[in-house]
Amino acid sequence: MHKLPPISKKHMIRFFIYMAAYVISILIMASLKKDLHNDPIFVGLVALPAIFTFLALYESYKGVMAMDEMLRRIHLEGVFISACFTAGLTFTWSLFTNIGLPEFPSIMVLPLLLAGYGIGSGLRSRAYN
Repeated sequence: MHKLPPISKKHMIRFFIYMAAYVISILIMASLKKDLHNDPIFVGLVALPAIFTFLALYESYKGVMAMDEMLRRIHLEGVFISACFTAGLTFTWSLFTNIGLPEFPSIMVLPLLLAGYGIGSGLRSRAYN
């Protein structure tokens, strides 16, 4: 397994800070949902987790771009595996909704992509070692 260069550690720390802010904003939004459901401020609260998600994804991008060519290839192949798996699963699931399966919860797409990315990157890393 490759040791992370210092610049990647910096990006990982920022990524986890943004994800912690995401979780906190989700908890705040969920706790205030009943009180502020019809209030215009709720629109801002709904957008807050999305902002932290975009910041975390951008930090992931910067971390990958800071890697050497081999690590970048491994991670981009992991992204490809993740995208194919997620697209295949959600497309197949949508076909099964015609026979009574409930609709796929769209909030699960990003966690599914991230899990697939981790698994795919790990598999590709093992293939190159």
